[in-house]
Amino acid sequence: MKNIYDLGYLEIKKLEKLVSLVRTLDTVLVDVRFSPNSRNPQYRQDALKKTLGERYFHVKSLGNKNFKGGPIEFLDLQGGLDTLAHLLQEKNVIVLCACWSRERCHRLVIANAFEKEYGVTSIPLTSELVDEIIGATKPTLSNDTQLSLF
Repeated sequence: MKNIYDLGYLEIKKLEKLVSLVRTLDTVLVDVRFSPNSRNPQYRQDALKKTLGERYFHVKSLGNKNFKGGPIEFLDLQGGLDTLAHLLQEKNVIVLCACWSRERCHRLVIANAFEKEYGVTSIPLTSELVDEIIGATKPTLSNDTQLSLF
């Protein structure tokens, strides 16, 4: 099995950093937002699909039905964990949500459940760690740029 990471995109803000991170770590991006929309147009599902292509997956089963408030409730936690495990057979995975604070985000619940089920610990990505990983790499994106899966 490969590595699993988790990240709240509000931690890094700029799509260029996310693209560079996906390239550097050779990952697929698994969007676990219940509703993959954003006030930032770069982080809307259609923009992420266009930019990342086959490296982007929305796994709604890992979305928090109560993302607007209330206790964390998944559509299908076990099914979503199984999807992550399947993806990890081939590629490293970044689990993406919007939340700034991992401790208050459902991605921590996902990380803990995945570790319990599969014995693989998720590596939390902070802005500092992202900067360290990508170093000085700054990809240039055009509107029709798409990352290849391999």
